[in-house]
Parts: sequence; C-alpha cells; structure tokens
Amino acid sequence: MPSRQSTPEPSPNAPKIVYNIHSLSGIIARVKEGETPVNDTKAAPSFSYAANFYFETHGYTDDAKALLGIAFHAARDAEHFVQDMAEKGMPMLEALYIHTLIAEGLNSAE
Repeated sequence: MPSRQSTPEPSPNAPKIVYNIHSLSGIIARVKEGETPVNDTKAAPSFSYAANFYFETHGYTDDAKALLGIAFHAARDAEHFVQDMAEKGMPMLEALYIHTLIAEGLNSAE
C-alpha cells in the first residue's frame, strides 16, 4: 500500500475554497473566496434539477456537461456510459451516480 503523506494545515487566514472546477477527469482548478470564476464559452445542456444542482455545486465545466449529455444519449445503458466515462478519466462510481441523476430526471419528466 502506498504511504500517505500528511498535508500541511491551511493557514486560518488563507482564502477558503468555494468550489472546484471539474473536467471529466477531475479537478482542473479551484475558485477561492474573493476570486471571480472564468465562464465557459459553450452552452451546456440542461438536465434535471438534481443533476443541474450537482454539476453546479461540483463545478463541472460547460464542456464537461455537454460531453456528459452526448455520452448519456449515445450509451446503450448505464454500464456502457460508465465505461465510456471511465475511459475519459472519470471515476466509475461518479459516472454511475451521474448516469442515475440524468436518467431519473428523464424518467420523472415522462
């Protein structure tokens, strides 16, 4: 098992992280108190309230949300979606959770 390294304690006066900005493969930047986030240039699809809230609070970029929407509609099932997202660097359980959020939003709209 790899050894764990301890991280230094943050300074009490250091700006706190408001949210992380995510691509499909993980965190690409952090927005701290007092910083202005950079907006994406692409229009992102709208999902269910729960999915939109998840993406917003976890800082997914519009590009990432657009790719998730395309992959969701192209996937035969949850397993195919999870495998596709895992190949792009997303953790498999996160992909499964996102698939569930999107699918439940579509099912409740019917």
